[in-house]
Amino acid sequence: LPNAHTAILSFYTTADVTHIFILTHDSTQIHTCPGQGWSNFQQWLKASWLTAYIDDSSTWRTQIARSLTELAHRLDLDALIGKLTDITELILIPHLYLHQIPFAALPIFRSQEGLGAGSGYLGDRFTIRYAPSCQILKYCTDRPPIDSPQYGTIEDADGTLPGAGFEGDQIAELYQILPQYR
Repeated sequence: LPNAHTAILSFYTTADVTHIFILTHDSTQIHTCPGQGWSNFQQWLKASWLTAYIDDSSTWRTQIARSLTELAHRLDLDALIGKLTDITELILIPHLYLHQIPFAALPIFRSQEGLGAGSGYLGDRFTIRYAPSCQILKYCTDRPPIDSPQYGTIEDADGTLPGAGFEGDQIAELYQILPQYR
């Protein structure tokens, strides 16, 4: 962990429950979500988020807020946040279908550190970083610093992202990315 204000939240779903391992500079805790096992939780994520997006993205868009609200309830997000005193940054390590979720958009329901009841999102309360696994996080932390990184962009490969070209132009200008790396 880079400092005492950062916590790792590592998610793991079993057949019966989902555990969230909370690692801070001085403690390890487990936040358990009873009844949120593989068939009840991960299959719900697959159906309500991934499959819904693939099968009918316009309906999926209209249901995003409801799906994220239900996910926040299933994870008992308010109780989880209550365990994160003095934490300002989260490193999230999702499990299975949780890799698809924009955690910063999960709603916070109770008043948390100046946010009114029902008026904020996880991304308002914490700086959020993601890692695919604890092992990859450790590898990235332990490796020597990269002296002069080379950047590239992957923009609109299939022509379905309006504005991606403009965004790519802005990023290329900002980071001085050569045309052959775009």
